[in-house]
Amino acid sequence: MRASFDRVSWFYDPLAKLIFGGAIQKSQVVLLPFIPAQTSVLILGGGTGWLLRDLARLQLPLKITYLEISPRMLTKAKKTLAGISNHFLQVDFRQGNEASLAKSEMFDVIFTPFVLDLYPEHLAAAMVEHLQQHLKLNGKWLVADFYLNFNQAHWQKWWQQSLLKAMYAFFSKLCQLETSTLPNFDQLFQNTPLTLVKTEYFFQGFIRSQVYHHILKPL
Repeated sequence: MRASFDRVSWFYDPLAKLIFGGAIQKSQVVLLPFIPAQTSVLILGGGTGWLLRDLARLQLPLKITYLEISPRMLTKAKKTLAGISNHFLQVDFRQGNEASLAKSEMFDVIFTPFVLDLYPEHLAAAMVEHLQQHLKLNGKWLVADFYLNFNQAHWQKWWQQSLLKAMYAFFSKLCQLETSTLPNFDQLFQNTPLTLVKTEYFFQGFIRSQVYHHILKPL
């Protein structure tokens, strides 16, 4: 069973802002300049669609496939777009996950904001393997997610692990999460044809944003 955020759709964004300030939003907005104009973009798990407002501010013609497993989140995202004027976004809203994509669908940009942390290692790895087959050569994969650096100071590691444990316990009860630990994100992308080109940290290193580039690696 895949996690669904239907039950938390009405308070998810305010809760994220209450706990993390604007870090959740900043970690995603900082990635938007890596999206070129006139490209196809897959947003997987975009939630309520607040990110569409920031995409609209770029004033770029973009063809967006908005894939969200939660019907209530998807409804909110549609309302968000409807409230935006003077934009160049062509958005195809779909309920589903990466398995819903047709084999022929290819994208210039794939964006997975706080999605991979919802699944155990083997499912997250399968998701990455599946999605990278839909990324065009010279395309970019944008990732924002929680991150634990075990080389940091003990007190910092302690509060981050405690907060993460509480988050998993809370959302596991409401959203049927199948995991209680973060996957090894570096390992997930290690065996793909993607090259890491940008990393930025937020909320004292607890949130990480990364840009991967699909380029031909030398033999």
